[in-house]
Amino acid sequence: LPAFPDHHHRQMAASCVVAEDLEGGFAGFKVVMRCRPLNRREIDTNQKFIVNVDEQSSQVKVQDPRASEDSTLEPKSFIFHNVFGPDTSQQTFFSSSVTPVIDGVFRGTNGAVLSYGPTGTGKTWAVQGSLTDPEHCGFLTRSAHALFNHIRADSSRAYVVSLSYLEIYNEEIRDLLTNSSEPTNLRLKQDAESGVYVEGLTHHVITDTRQCLEAVAAASQRRIVQQTMMGSASSRSHLVAVFKVERNGAGEKPGQSAKLSLVELAGSHRLSRSGISEQALKEAKMTSVGLIALGDCISALSEASRHIPYRNSKLTRLLQDSLGRDTTTVFSLHVSPSECDYDETIGTLRFGARLMPRDWKNKPEICAPSTEFNFPPPTPHNQLPATAPGSTLRNTSAQSEDEAKKTKEETKLEEEEWVVVIPHKRDESDNVVAVARILEDEGVTSIAPAAFLARFQQFLGAK
Repeated sequence: LPAFPDHHHRQMAASCVVAEDLEGGFAGFKVVMRCRPLNRREIDTNQKFIVNVDEQSSQVKVQDPRASEDSTLEPKSFIFHNVFGPDTSQQTFFSSSVTPVIDGVFRGTNGAVLSYGPTGTGKTWAVQGSLTDPEHCGFLTRSAHALFNHIRADSSRAYVVSLSYLEIYNEEIRDLLTNSSEPTNLRLKQDAESGVYVEGLTHHVITDTRQCLEAVAAASQRRIVQQTMMGSASSRSHLVAVFKVERNGAGEKPGQSAKLSLVELAGSHRLSRSGISEQALKEAKMTSVGLIALGDCISALSEASRHIPYRNSKLTRLLQDSLGRDTTTVFSLHVSPSECDYDETIGTLRFGARLMPRDWKNKPEICAPSTEFNFPPPTPHNQLPATAPGSTLRNTSAQSEDEAKKTKEETKLEEEEWVVVIPHKRDESDNVVAVARILEDEGVTSIAPAAFLARFQQFLGAK
């Protein structure tokens, strides 16, 4: 297990100072991108490096491999909050993207860091990295180290840190820290005191980074992975690690509690390239449920919608109190620079561009003070808005017959499914084809007409 040297402590302290300076500018939701270097197989097969990362302007450009034959094909450009090139170290990525979220946890704000990208783009490396080399450990280990560094520096309060580790596989929740050899489909529950929680989930109280590493190493052996043509250990589930940090009051300072959720989303890939089985095809469809629901929730938040569809998947419902206007969230895109992965890279960047906030001007809110080690109740998303003087609330039971008939027809339409078909000769100027490609990149094989229309309208709005 790694022992962090003195210079690493100094790096962590320096990053904390930077995070304090960014407190006003890091409010809310951020989308970042990280590009890995070419791997040995890509170098041996002379694959071209097609991704240009400009960290100063936070812009990434992707050159179409067919540009050498067609001079009219220009690079596709994307701008995110931060972008990181292939030479970025684990510490640099952590300091810039994750440390401000951790600082928010100690101010009482729930936070989340989510890693998304195709199989083989370095998501697991970014999250876990090496469990034995401190220079190359991922942001999960570094987060635990930062948490305990902060706790040791605050001798005036008592802290309790607990860790839970689970995966969502085929919309089933599995505890990765349990001693049971049989997988168990745990249920999501909700109450006024705890909000949304997983019934029967194991919570390990940890007191140092070593205990965290031991738990991560044990959990990694239980996670479901599969060998595909794109990777020897492709993750088939969403992995969620949650640190709960609780502290008591000191003098006039009240007690507080918050949590940090670190998520590695299941690897996405084009079915034609991965060579997966029929069972894996079913897994890909279930994976898409969580990814689409996640995108829908973030889009609804960015549009200041009254209804956020957290209940559309177990992933979004589980992250409900760590993904919203009162949280600090970082969505990390991971891409390959190789020309053979052009379609996957473009699909990932388009998905990230869809998540970029337009008018989501959210400021993290401090969780309600507590004198005990209890987590605050969730934000009441289901409260009715206040009505203006003289206005009335519509009685939905008094719908006209025509409205009831229309609602019934819309419900029937929602239940039908269309198969997503991509023409062999794809026309990039065709918006419908562009939306279909995005759905294909996300692993969607069928979709309700009304849902496709909604995605189409979102695509036009983003353009």
